[in-house]
Amino acid sequence: MRSRFIDCDRDTLYLLPPSIQDWLPEHHLACFVVEIVSQLDYERAGMERLMSNYPLYEALIQHVKKLIRDDDISTTEKSIIKNKITQLIIEFEIGRLHICRIACLLDSGRAPNHEAAMAKAYCTSFTQRVAKTAMEILGQYSQLKADSKRAMLGGMAAQAYLFSPAHTIAAGTNEILKNIIALRGLQLPAGS
Repeated sequence: MRSRFIDCDRDTLYLLPPSIQDWLPEHHLACFVVEIVSQLDYERAGMERLMSNYPLYEALIQHVKKLIRDDDISTTEKSIIKNKITQLIIEFEIGRLHICRIACLLDSGRAPNHEAAMAKAYCTSFTQRVAKTAMEILGQYSQLKADSKRAMLGGMAAQAYLFSPAHTIAAGTNEILKNIIALRGLQLPAGS
């Protein structure tokens, strides 16, 4: 009668090696995948996330300054528009500080894990708020594209408004980023 058990060496110290690299060849695909996944922390934290709608942001500020200087709008409208622009300026500075935090972490040799997720989520949402605010301030003219004679700010508002949702999807949706922040940053337990 044959035994169904596999022979084993009871003197073996480890069932698995201390490091998986001991089993894998030098250029194995698994090593490549681990490297790519670790690079996501750096990829999410780029300044381009904050700056993607910067030309519209800057043009909108200049447009509002001209509106206020030329006295083309009522006092109430001036107040509302000033508040919206001031809010954008504050939010831009917050995004800039997120990016500076990432740079400081990298400079100190630490990987910006949940911090990169926070910066990406904030900055891509900011780009959407810039586009939305431009649409609100410019009114119906904001919907015109660059090839229209009456397009304001070179049609940047319409283009930014149409493309800004894509920024929150690329390199991880905000829902994924919020999970990274909760699990890695706040160390909350994973949901079941």
